[in-house]
Amino acid sequence: MNKSTFKVSQMDCPSEEQMIRMKLESNPQIKYLDFDIPNRKLDVYHQGNAQEINVELGALKLGEKLLGTEKAEAPNTEDETKQKKILWWVL
Repeated sequence: MNKSTFKVSQMDCPSEEQMIRMKLESNPQIKYLDFDIPNRKLDVYHQGNAQEINVELGALKLGEKLLGTEKAEAPNTEDETKQKKILWWVL
């Protein structure tokens, strides 16, 4: 599995996080998204090349920049399920 880190300069609140989730959720290569909104960073855990993900993020025009890709272990996805439930109630 790969972990690609993106700087997303215009991601400063949960609404941009939700836009990114909606854009990337249909990509079968992506296994997990880890958002760091205060630092405007996004870690994407995925199979394959990061270029397709970069193109998809670019379509949102949020000032994305690929900082790098490295091999990584799959994160615990239990936390993501909990985050989605919390986000659902906020919306």
